[in-house]
Amino acid sequence: MTTSPSSSPLQQVSPAIRARAKRMVANLKRCYRLGRLANSRRNELSTVEFADKHGINEHTMRKYCAFAREYDAAELRELCSLRRPSGVPLQWGHVPYFLAIRDKRVRKDYQDRAAREDWTAPVLCGAIRHLACKSTSDHGRPMKKPTTPAAGLQQIMDDGDLWRRRCEFILDELSRIPNSHLDRAARRAAVAASKRLIYIAKTVRKIAIKFKAIG
Repeated sequence: MTTSPSSSPLQQVSPAIRARAKRMVANLKRCYRLGRLANSRRNELSTVEFADKHGINEHTMRKYCAFAREYDAAELRELCSLRRPSGVPLQWGHVPYFLAIRDKRVRKDYQDRAAREDWTAPVLCGAIRHLACKSTSDHGRPMKKPTTPAAGLQQIMDDGDLWRRRCEFILDELSRIPNSHLDRAARRAAVAASKRLIYIAKTVRKIAIKFKAIG
């Protein structure tokens, strides 16, 4: 039986780490607070207008609103109390992926595990995708379709940023490993990943041509 990460520090941390943790928690609370304000009945602005007023990207603002809808005050406190082995909390980059998990009990399990195992946002994304694939194979709810083509393209761009950062991380790690030490499984995975991303690139190009965005 695994235990949840405690809200109390698991190890002594430096003042610098404590200060960083405080800033990260403050940012989570800021995102939540803005979402609450945007969702409030007293707010007469549209999401776009509210985002412009506060100097926030509209897509990001919608995520703030979802954060405020999906988490109550107690759940926010629990999220903010989690600590990774380094002593810092989870950050805003993790939250959109937690929001993709509709079952709150499963979401809590993933939050605890992300903190305990020090998952980055891309690692969390991969774990949730695996969960979604497993649910689909078990005849669960299929992937939710984008509401509009624009929303679907925005999701591709968001995911693409994660893929780019992941590729950069892998390249940096591989630069430290002699080529002769790379195993066959890694080579096969590289080929498979390349084929999938090439397919995505070709498909997106077709979409762009449809919109006459490129020649």
